[in-house]
Amino acid sequence: MKGEYVKARTFSDFCLNQEKLIDILNHNFTEMNVDVKWIKKLLFSMVMIFGFIFVAGIISIIKGG
Repeated sequence: MKGEYVKARTFSDFCLNQEKLIDILNHNFTEMNVDVKWIKKLLFSMVMIFGFIFVAGIISIIKGG
């Protein structure tokens, strides 16, 4: 979303700039939110795999000892 900055000579110009900024930030945050969801899913699956490996190692030490 590219737009031109409007020189705020009047209050309505200031409001227009603020609305454009809010729209741009909302758009960027939405895209970031989707990326963060995938990172959380990936991180959760990695933690689960390492957790299973850790538990299996503890169990093998207990049974072997």
